[in-house]
Amino acid sequence: MNEKGKKAKEVLSMQEWIKKVNALNIISNLINLIIFGLLYYVLIGKGNTHNLLITNFGFIILYITYISLIVPYNAIKDSQIAFINGKWKLKESDSVNENEKFKSPWRRLTPEAIILSIGTLSVLWLVFWLINPEFLNYIIAIIIAFVITFILNTVLIKRHLKKDLDSFVTAFKNLQSSSNSPSAYTRHLFWQYLIPWTIIVLGLNFIINLKSYTETVIANGSIYFIDLSIGIYLASLVIILWMWSVGSKHVLIDLFLLRTNKEKSISLKLLIISLVAIPLVAGVLVFVGLFIIKKFNLTVTEALIITLLVDVISGILGLILGVNFGKRKGYINKIKVSMS
Repeated sequence: MNEKGKKAKEVLSMQEWIKKVNALNIISNLINLIIFGLLYYVLIGKGNTHNLLITNFGFIILYITYISLIVPYNAIKDSQIAFINGKWKLKESDSVNENEKFKSPWRRLTPEAIILSIGTLSVLWLVFWLINPEFLNYIIAIIIAFVITFILNTVLIKRHLKKDLDSFVTAFKNLQSSSNSPSAYTRHLFWQYLIPWTIIVLGLNFIINLKSYTETVIANGSIYFIDLSIGIYLASLVIILWMWSVGSKHVLIDLFLLRTNKEKSISLKLLIISLVAIPLVAGVLVFVGLFIIKKFNLTVTEALIITLLVDVISGILGLILGVNFGKRKGYINKIKVSMS
């Protein structure tokens, strides 16, 4: 029993952890494929999804541009958090390049992810446009999106994960041996949380809602304001919970590197009230506002502008709530640093 317990609690080395992340890459891609496939083709479909190049290529654009960046980003962030929580540590078999500069994962990944995504999408568009738009049905689109994104993710993770972990561990060592003062956290929050995640929320919701609203207009002639208000409430709820999850998890790294003060936090009661109230208020305000100006039927453009504005606000508030919740003492006390 004791030997089994010791094996179960055995901490991985950096090399072993990186191998584990590479092995889990395909699972991450499959999970995202199911989520985005259901969302794009089922939940927001209204019987108007034909085998057209523009429709199915929209899924490829959505999936490749989003997943090719987010999966490697999460692999880096989750690996940093795993180190903080003692799931892996440096062992004698690990070699660390202490000259590797510590950078934001956004700086490491974004340029390459964008170039690879745009290049791949441009070639694909040309190929299917020249062959036959009708050839690209939704099954082929899903297969293409998965295979290409898996390859891009594998390349980016192998190129950057080891470098980032080297620099992360080195940064921690330097903090231990020096009296570094916390950085300007407001600026860090703006550039590392609000700006990148706002862009992601905007792009993701633009493509999804463009398809959804276009299909609604084709089917019904316009978008009814009550339907829009309900949709905004649900979207705001999902986004604020999503961004709260991102902020509350990733702030652990900021605390670990002494970027912010763990004493400043938000109470659990205020958090729950905010998460419930903000989406409800968003939906009600849209409903009341459109009712007052007697705007009962909206075009695709009008609905998109209102939706994206609410989505951005919800995302920003969700991140702020998440970051502050992540600083709660009861949450922070679970951190276990394992360093050899």
